[in-house]
Amino acid sequence: MKNTSRKIKITYGDLMNITAMSIETITGIQGRVLLSENEMGVFRGIILHWRAMASQFGISYEVMDKDMDWLCELAGIPVN
Repeated sequence: MKNTSRKIKITYGDLMNITAMSIETITGIQGRVLLSENEMGVFRGIILHWRAMASQFGISYEVMDKDMDWLCELAGIPVN
């Protein structure tokens, strides 16, 4: 299947905001509770998707690692 979609243009800040809003939407519905393995997997998937997209911006690993830690904290995932 040929991809006929158009490319969208977003900034790194936009990507961070969209990802944070996605996490906050889910945690806002559920509240701050102990996460099940399945829920942690969903959040990890969101964050790993963010990281794959963020790597396309040429941002340093140091900045991405710091931002990833913040997203994990926001999601309630223990940070290493």
